[in-house]
Amino acid sequence: MTTTFDTVVGTGKFTTLSINNSYIWVGFSIALAITLALYVLRSIGLFVLAKRQNVKHAFLAWIPLVWFYILCKLIGKSRLFNMPYEKVALWLCLIFAVSELLTIAVNFILFFPLFQYSLIEGGKIYIGTGEQVGSELILYSTIEGGLGIFVEKRILPFGLAVSKVNNILSVLNTLSMFFGFASIIVTISAYFAFFRKYLPQHFMLASLLSIFITPALAIFIFVCRNKEPIDYNEYMRARYQRYQNPYQNPYNNPYNQGGYNGYSQPKQPEHPFGEFAEKGEVDPGDPFGEFSEKKKDPFEEFDNKN
Repeated sequence: MTTTFDTVVGTGKFTTLSINNSYIWVGFSIALAITLALYVLRSIGLFVLAKRQNVKHAFLAWIPLVWFYILCKLIGKSRLFNMPYEKVALWLCLIFAVSELLTIAVNFILFFPLFQYSLIEGGKIYIGTGEQVGSELILYSTIEGGLGIFVEKRILPFGLAVSKVNNILSVLNTLSMFFGFASIIVTISAYFAFFRKYLPQHFMLASLLSIFITPALAIFIFVCRNKEPIDYNEYMRARYQRYQNPYQNPYNNPYNQGGYNGYSQPKQPEHPFGEFAEKGEVDPGDPFGEFSEKKKDPFEEFDNKN
């Protein structure tokens, strides 16, 4: 559990965080277990699919960051900027991997010394504004709302001064923004292309959930592990034809396909008034014929006598 209380250090007044280490370690262990479970699900899904599709080096599905190469290979001939994914899989994987490594580096440099300082060495973390800096504290990093994280001056991340660490973080953040933007384009397009091929019925839902909820990607890939690739354009064409002809036989009956009777003879269209026909008749005739026939003159017999 984390508690807060106000304290005065030098000339500044701060809110101090007091952290119960046991809760931190329990939370870290749970998060690590969930991450590993999702990692295994995604790796199994990609590995099984790669084996089924005879993709070379299927074992790469188990390697962090490199798994994206297998994903692009499974997409195959679908195009990104008029280039097949299978041809540019290595370059797309490099963009993705560099972006992820930069993000990991930034977070490691920023939080690992703070983690060591607070959880291992028992140092106190102070939250306040830049104007409240006391003579015994230094600004470690800034957070939202104009607040900053302050620590005792004895902390030296990786043996470097905090100012040097901030300069390194500035460079890494700039590179991370550039590669991160490229990675967003690559990953979003790859997720849509992958699920259009292996989960066309729900590709939009699977893609959006995978983009905005990271754990969903591993679950959907695992679900697709035994599916065969589908040409999405052909899939949509078949659905359109079924919509146009809802009475088409879905069981491929050879005696009722495409308007033929099974003997290469076109089926005769049903007569619109067939239900009114006498047994054995094909055409019941004109239903209004009684009004069009010439009627017998009721006085004709008298005219003939004359």
